[in-house]
Amino acid sequence: MRRFRSLIMAVLVILLSGPSSRAEMPRDGRHSQVAPQIRGTSANQRWTVATPEAQLNAPALLEACNGLGTASCGQEIPVATTFDSDQPLLTLKGHANHVTGVVFSPDGKRLASSSGDGTVKMWDISSGLATLTLKGHTTNPWVSSVAFSPDGKRLASGGFDKTVRQWDAGRGQEILTLKGHTGVVFCVAFSPDGKWLASSSGDGVKFEKPGEIKVWDASNSQAIHTLTGHQGRIFCVTFSPDGKQLASASYDGTVKVWDVASGKEKLTLKGHIRLVFSVAFSPDGKSLASSSSDGAVLGWDAASGKSTFALQGCRNGVTCVVFSPDGKRLATASVDRTVQVWDAASGRMTLILKGHTETVSSVSFSPDGKRLASGSADQTVRIWDVAPRR
Repeated sequence: MRRFRSLIMAVLVILLSGPSSRAEMPRDGRHSQVAPQIRGTSANQRWTVATPEAQLNAPALLEACNGLGTASCGQEIPVATTFDSDQPLLTLKGHANHVTGVVFSPDGKRLASSSGDGTVKMWDISSGLATLTLKGHTTNPWVSSVAFSPDGKRLASGGFDKTVRQWDAGRGQEILTLKGHTGVVFCVAFSPDGKWLASSSGDGVKFEKPGEIKVWDASNSQAIHTLTGHQGRIFCVTFSPDGKQLASASYDGTVKVWDVASGKEKLTLKGHIRLVFSVAFSPDGKSLASSSSDGAVLGWDAASGKSTFALQGCRNGVTCVVFSPDGKRLATASVDRTVQVWDAASGRMTLILKGHTETVSSVSFSPDGKRLASGSADQTVRIWDVAPRR
C-alpha cells in the first residue's frame, strides 16, 4: 500500500512540477484581477490557439509561456474580473486518505467519492453526512475512480487491485466484480444509456508501459472490447453524449478518440507537452477539453481533431477538467490546491475556489450546474456554490 501511495504522490508532485510551478495564485483579497493566458490567432475562433498551423505548435507555445509573465507570452491578454472564494457550502470529512474522485448522482441529491483509503463513500448533499461506505477493493485498496450509472441505481469503481466493481447505490452491496485488466485501473465511466462500462488502466510501476481500455457489458462481467494504442498508462476515459465514441487521456501526452461499436481508434490528438490527466466531452458532443501536467487546458473539435483553444494560466499542472451541464462553463482542478471556473464562450476565468490544502484531484458539476464538488489529497470533499453571478 505504501509503495502505491508513494507512486501516486510521485506522479502528482514530481511529474506535475515544472517551470510553471513557481507561479503564485492571487492571495490579496476576495476580489482580484487575473490575466489568464488565453491566446488567439483568428477572429472566428473562440478564445483560442488553434489551427494546426497556429499550433507552432501548441507544445512550443506552452513551453515558451510556462513560468513567464503575461507580457512575455505573446499578444495582449484580456484581463478577467474574477471572484475568489474560500467558503465552500460543505466540507465533507471521513476519508482517511487522498480523495481521488467525486461525482454527483443524476438527481443531484447524493455525491459519491473514491479514496486511497480503499473505500467509496456516499454522501447526502442536504445534510453533508456519509450514508454508505463501500469496501471491496482489498488486495491493494486504493480506489482511483467512481461513477454513477445514468439511472443512479448503480455505482462503478476502479482500483489498484486491477478490478472494476459495480455496487447497488441504494444498499451499498457489491453486484459485480469485473476482472481482466493486467494493470491498475485509473478510471471508470458508464455510457449514457447505461449499457456499457468503460475502464482504463496502466502498469503500476512503469509509467511508459502501454495501457489499455476495456469496454464491458454493464449487465455482466463480459468485456466487449480491449482498446490498445496509447504508449503509457491511461488516466481517464469518457463516453461522448451519444455513447458512440470514447475519449481517453494518457501518460504518453495524447488524447485518443475511439469508435465504441468497432473498438477502432478514430483520432489521436497531440498538443500537450507532458502527460494528459483528464479529458471531457462538451454536452453537445462537438468539442473535447483535456488537461495536463503542462498546466494547460486544450480544446479540440471532436470530429476533426483540430485544436480549438488553449487555456494556460502559467500555473501548476491541471489534474481534471469538466464541462458544466449546459456547456457554458469549464471547471478545472489544480496541483496548486485551487479550483477554477472558466466561461466557455470568452475563455475568461470567473471563479477561483480556495480552501483545499493539498492537490485537488477531481471536480464534478451538479446536474443543475449550480454546485461544484472537489476532491483533494487533503482527504476532504468540498461543495461550492458556482451559480452564475449576474
